[in-house]
Amino acid sequence: GRYVNAVRGGDLVLVSGLVGCDAASNTVVKRPGDLASPAARRVTKAIDGLELQTHEQLAAAAQTQSIVDQLRMVLERLDSNLEALLKITVYLRDMSEFPFVKQVLLASLGDDPPAITVLAVDDLPLKDARLQIEAVAM
Repeated sequence: GRYVNAVRGGDLVLVSGLVGCDAASNTVVKRPGDLASPAARRVTKAIDGLELQTHEQLAAAAQTQSIVDQLRMVLERLDSNLEALLKITVYLRDMSEFPFVKQVLLASLGDDPPAITVLAVDDLPLKDARLQIEAVAM
């Protein structure tokens, strides 16, 4: 069927669930090195100080940055931006990855982040996806 990344409904922009994929290669991001250099550096800086225990935690951090970058582009196409975010919902395969996701989100969304809800899920649309994020913005 037909799928859209986002729609505007009145004053709101509703963004469909995004996963951490590289659009150019159409592959799931698995580590910061899969991102462009500036994005990889942002991830590394954001999670500095966290104790990395699994490769999945690192993948979740990198996928979060990929999603934030996608979210920025989707919002800009609908005359919005990250600062206009009201709420995001994060669907995680493993809650132990949330500290990594949270650090990247907070580093990317600034001093006034939106409301954030986090849910643990059993499965996601892509096999290697660690998380999916949907959003509401103005």
